[in-house]
Amino acid sequence: MEQERNLEIDNLRNSIAGGHPDRFKYDPEHGNKVLAKKTNQFEIEAYQKIYIDDENHPHYKANIIFRNFLPKYHGHHEEDGEIHIKLDNLMFGMENASILDLKMGTSSITVNTPKKLYEKVSQKDAKTTSVSLGFRVTALIVKDEKGEIVEKIRKPHETVDASNMHEFIIKVLKSNSHPEVNREALDFFKLRAIEMLNYFKNHHARRIAGSSILLIVDNINKRYEMKIIDLSSCEDFEDQSKRDEGYILGIESLIQLFDRI
Repeated sequence: MEQERNLEIDNLRNSIAGGHPDRFKYDPEHGNKVLAKKTNQFEIEAYQKIYIDDENHPHYKANIIFRNFLPKYHGHHEEDGEIHIKLDNLMFGMENASILDLKMGTSSITVNTPKKLYEKVSQKDAKTTSVSLGFRVTALIVKDEKGEIVEKIRKPHETVDASNMHEFIIKVLKSNSHPEVNREALDFFKLRAIEMLNYFKNHHARRIAGSSILLIVDNINKRYEMKIIDLSSCEDFEDQSKRDEGYILGIESLIQLFDRI
């Protein structure tokens, strides 16, 4: 049993760029199509609100749009006193894919951050591109034409700025030893980012902190994905006309970077 779990963690380590593989496991009910992740009650409540099926709910239409940008929710369960959320495994069928994990927003202060650490977290954010661009690189996994990892980077915060950020995007677009930037994947990311921006500007009345956008490219099978992950710090605004300006800045910066490539 322990050997099987260690093998599972090794497999997950090859497909989870910025997270902690030991927090994940394949869901027993769905196999490796669905991941069960240790989380908190905030993320469960966020997904339950987003997946309300009452068509008369005031946020029903907005939530339908938002679901398109998230891994599909399959419920949750408790195990050994811990909450596990069940979500689509975005890497299922894309085991050869490379991943760029972008931490979104201008602040990393979440609902779990003690107030005594607010200043320290804010100082850390200021040393990265979070404040200036609305996102920062959290992790990168690049694979070759055989699906083997050739580059893996975690938290390169102080070595990445606006002048070289596009190089990380190019790495995934040219992964699997692709000779040039995959324009099809780039166009996919542009369109998805524009759709996200429209949603966040016109519908999204929540603040999400500590969340990421994943850029996933499988140049071998010509499959691409761009999803928002980690809603463990997702809070509704009391004023429903308010918007998450940090996330909006991040998506706008991403679109500008895509246009430069």
